[in-house]
Amino acid sequence: ATLRRSTHKILPRERLLDETERFYLGKDNNDRNVTFYLEKDFGDRTQRVYLEQDSGYGTVVIYFEKESGDRTVRFDLEKVSAEQT
Repeated sequence: ATLRRSTHKILPRERLLDETERFYLGKDNNDRNVTFYLEKDFGDRTQRVYLEQDSGYGTVVIYFEKESGDRTVRFDLEKVSAEQT
């Protein structure tokens, strides 16, 4: 799939990630999916952002977790253009 050019402004790198911040990169394997995630520890809670390859459908999805553990947003990268992210 080809992504159309995004109209979003690119923020300076220092606005996106403070150099003192640390993220944990993990990988989960099960029978069907390969899942990578970035995990940030906020002290009282951790937040994960997942990038998952679904081998059953051959698509890649990105999703986030609420504190309850529910998935809040899923993007199918085969169907989502840059303007919609």
